[in-house]
Amino acid sequence: MYAHEPRVSFIQAAREHVVAIHQSLNTPHLAIPGKAPQSCQAYLVGTANTDGTFTVWAFLHLTETEEGVIFLSENRAFPRERYQAEWGEAQAFAESMGFMTDDLHFRERSPEEQEELIKTLPCFRKLTGVKKSAGPTKQESLARLLASF
Repeated sequence: MYAHEPRVSFIQAAREHVVAIHQSLNTPHLAIPGKAPQSCQAYLVGTANTDGTFTVWAFLHLTETEEGVIFLSENRAFPRERYQAEWGEAQAFAESMGFMTDDLHFRERSPEEQEELIKTLPCFRKLTGVKKSAGPTKQESLARLLASF
């Protein structure tokens, strides 16, 4: 069972510790408790910890407010033999919210490409938490008006 972890808003992991990354192909509109309903993109990230255990993270990127929300299972650090089962639970969790994910084949990429993903994906950086726009643009307002007829 995955639950929101409010003390963490992004994944701090070195390239060498990232086992796998899946990214959602879609951005469903979700209502995360305590956040405004909005479009979200999901990232599932598996990491190897320094003590030899593993963690599977479910990260939601709230695209309109530029926030990150982390979900973790009750098993936050588990042995290698539990990895596939925990990964399956993370995928089921993402699918239950309407996400379709695709493997980014992180381990098959060159070290340079891996480093670039770590630098650019929202799940690995602290997001600003600033709304992209304060309200609908003139075009959005006009579209809403015309759609109401």
